[in-house]
Amino acid sequence: MFLIFFIWSSLPKKKSSSVRTERKEAPLSIYNFAIFKGLKFFTRSPADGLAFLISAIIEIFFSKFLFIISFLKLIKDQACDGVEIAPSLIWPEPIDSTGPERLLFQNQLKEFDLELVGFHSLLYSRPDLQFFLNKKIKEKTIKYICDLIQLCSDLGGKHLIFGSPKNRLLHGKKYEVCIKQIYEDFYKISEHGKKYQVYFCIEPLF
Repeated sequence: MFLIFFIWSSLPKKKSSSVRTERKEAPLSIYNFAIFKGLKFFTRSPADGLAFLISAIIEIFFSKFLFIISFLKLIKDQACDGVEIAPSLIWPEPIDSTGPERLLFQNQLKEFDLELVGFHSLLYSRPDLQFFLNKKIKEKTIKYICDLIQLCSDLGGKHLIFGSPKNRLLHGKKYEVCIKQIYEDFYKISEHGKKYQVYFCIEPLF
């Protein structure tokens, strides 16, 4: 096979006999894949390679699936009726989630008689998005949060909680300038939220 995907952390590593030639690989999560050409593991036995690939994909899907189920069960066992979630807990990139993926999560909530209250940790997986870095990044940040509003609405949620410690960085700008800007930015986001009947809330941190 010319191109294959595999779970890097699951492959057996061959230990180097020389410290000088040993390579240190960057740690990768279970969702990271590497692409290799002509990997010996697969060319040696294509059937075994395919079986390994399928089992790895199944392991990824069901480990995530079972985690979400156990989390929702825990919430219900505490006599809760609703749950506020960090969207990146459910999907690696929430705004790219598909219709069927969103429906699946809705059905999981219904299975435990829970409703989605809203989202928090909005930018947890996106530290690159900041309001005061520059205009281009600011616009991307606003659009991303607006997309989260639509996602929240699709799932039946009614509010987003914005905290984001990274966005307390002013990047050398004057406080008064940043306050004026953020009023305008938050107004744009809240007006977008009106279309979906989703409230954009500010976490009261000092």
